Amino acid sequence: MGCASMTKTEIDYSDVQGLVRFGYGKLRGASYALVRVRNQMAAQSWLGDAKVNDATIQSPPPSTALQVAFTADGLAALGVPPAIVDNFSPEFLTGMAEPNRARRLGDIESNAASKWDWGYANNTPHLLIIFFAKPAQLSDFIASSKGKTWAEAFDEVRWLSTADLDGVEPSDSPTASANQKSIGTESAT
Repeated sequence: MGCASMTKTEIDYSDVQGLVRFGYGKLRGASYALVRVRNQMAAQSWLGDAKVNDATIQSPPPSTALQVAFTADGLAALGVPPAIVDNFSPEFLTGMAEPNRARRLGDIESNAASKWDWGYANNTPHLLIIFFAKPAQLSDFIASSKGKTWAEAFDEVRWLSTADLDGVEPSDSPTASANQKSIGTESAT
């Protein structure tokens, strides 16, 4: 009996977002913009101009990073033809609120999608735009990245910020044990 041979494929890191490879843990300032496409042409223009960081190694490493993620509805709102969008996985196409998936994930009753602050119905973002920078640079980086077309391109569903815990993981903090009781019992919205 022979073994199936495996072919090693080279990865084109210029076609992979940097977050996948680097995580940007040293860029301790982060902000997450959940947006819906307001104007397709303006959104396409903003995305065309956005300096999204890829996964190629840079020396020195970047002091800021921009990443973008799309929902299926977001791709459609940007004008991606249905013939292309429909080729994505069923999980991507139906989303987190699909009843069977929601049940398996425990998103029922008080955690049901209909009770979420965002991610359901008209509050479902089309894009997640992630800004990473050193804390002192974050506000300026967001402002410069948004540029002139942002307001015309997007409606902001929600901005999610982070806190610098100075290297302390939440499970290491004195209040963690009290807070852990609620982890997993409430929807992460």
